[in-house]
Parts: sequence; structure tokens; C-alpha cells
Amino acid sequence: MGGSSRASVRPALLTFRYGPADLRRAYKLGAAAASRGAGETVAIVDASYPARGRIATSLFSIACADDPGFRTANGTVLEMWSCNGGSNQRWTMASDGTLRVLGKCMDVRHSGAANGTLVDLWSCNGTGAQQWRHSIEADTLMNPQSGACLNGVAFRKANGTKLDIFECDTSTDTAFWHVPAGPILSGVGGKCLDDPGFRTANGTRAGIWSCNGGSNQRWSAAGDGTIKVLGKCLDVYRSGTASGTPVDLWSCSGTGRQQWEVGPGEELIDSASGKCLDLPRNAAVNGTRLVLGKCTEAAGESWLGG
Repeated sequence: MGGSSRASVRPALLTFRYGPADLRRAYKLGAAAASRGAGETVAIVDASYPARGRIATSLFSIACADDPGFRTANGTVLEMWSCNGGSNQRWTMASDGTLRVLGKCMDVRHSGAANGTLVDLWSCNGTGAQQWRHSIEADTLMNPQSGACLNGVAFRKANGTKLDIFECDTSTDTAFWHVPAGPILSGVGGKCLDDPGFRTANGTRAGIWSCNGGSNQRWSAAGDGTIKVLGKCLDVYRSGTASGTPVDLWSCSGTGRQQWEVGPGEELIDSASGKCLDLPRNAAVNGTRLVLGKCTEAAGESWLGG
């Protein structure tokens, strides 16, 4: 993400899940389940540590929202396709509520609201046709302007099925879209943003640890700019703004001390202070605690996905 992008997270696969309803419920998203309510969206997913919920067993088939042929022309109709890790399936949820791929936004054609209205790509323009809200509870992606949910045309599941909106009905398999939580990787090789010891007490200092795929390294980000793990938000201690201010976990409060943006160099920037989430001295030692620091494009201020 370059330029002045305000996307809250790096790209990740937007996967569609289908299978028997009882099994689907049994495989509800694990690590991110503590993040409640509509608007909860994807964190950074690294292919080395597959996110829980990307179910790839014989019990389920998985398809992804796909930009067919890597096209970027306005009006390209999105399709459902077997997940393959291509850049045309790697989506970013921006803090403005849009879903983006290859520089374009997921869009309800002509701002339609009727069942069966196609979903396409269009230049990002901030309109209601490009707003999406993911519900972890229901595993749906809803367009608030229309009140309808992303779906496969005629509820089909085959490769090449076009995407449309349809009234939100969780009894249909094709209404379920799974946006898994995942690790946030430090620019210092092999290290991940970490909740040490799986602690959930307010004031727990955020740190780094060797990437291991644990639930304490599986972060989810919401369209409101917060980043969450195990039900707590990444937080600037006591709303400090000075370099060296500790970064901790705290009950989510919606305050500015819990708002983060992505900078042009993959920094995570505290919205209130303009300072970066910083790994002091680019230390690669497990357990090193994170602080706010002046943004310098150092490796210890780069946070990215695989």
C-alpha cells in the first residue's frame, strides 16, 4: 500500500465457506471470535501460518472472491473462484469500510439495492455502493446502503459464478464469507506482533515473538481503525504521545489511543500522535516490548503480511 493509503490492514484472502450448516457452526472462527459485532474485519494473514477458519478439509470446499483475469477496468464483475493465493484474490479492508483489490474497490453496480444486482470493481469513490460490513457472528458481508449481503448469483458455488447482492439469509450457503484473523509480521525477520503469555489483563505490554501461529498472534482489525487480539485492543498507554510511550492491550473503548493507520512504508501509525508502532533498536529478541517512536522507516517500524 503506497502513498497516503489509510487502509487499516495488509491484504488477505477473502474466503467463502460452504458446507453443512451444523459443521459450519462447529468451525466458527476461533482466534477472532472474541471480536464481536458487525464491522469486524480481517487482520494480516501470512501464508506460512494459515488463519483459523480457512477450512481446507474434505468436509468443505473453499472459494474466494476473485477479480477474474486480474482485470482492473471499471465494471469488471467479480466472481467466485477456487482460492489460489493470487493477487486478484488478496483484499484489503480499508478504514473507510471499502474492500480493495489491485487498486479498485468492491462496488454494487449502479448503487443498486435489488436482489441480484451484480457486484463489480470500480474506482474507489467513497460512495455507499462501496461500503461493506463483515459480521463475525453471522459470517456475512453486508452493503449497508442496500441492506443486502454479498452472494453468489442464483446461490451457485462453481468457479466463475458471478457475485451479486441478495437479502441477507444465513440459511443459504453462498451468503457466508469468512475473513480470518492472522499474524502481523515485523520487518525484523521472523518476528510477529505478540500478546505475551496470552494475557488479557488491561495494561499487558505488546511485544514481539518468533512467529508461531498462536491465537495470541492472530490479530483482527475493524473498519474503525482498531486492532484486536483475544478480545482486547492495541492501545497507547494513558493516551501518551511522546516517543517511548508503551503500547499495551486494553479494553476496547473507541478512543483515539486505539486508532491505527497504515503508512506508506507499512508502518502502523497511532492516529492521535502521528508516531509509529516501534520495535526499539530493531531488536530481534523475543519478548522485546513495543513503544511509540518517531517514524523513521526503520525495519522495526514495518508491519506487514505474507
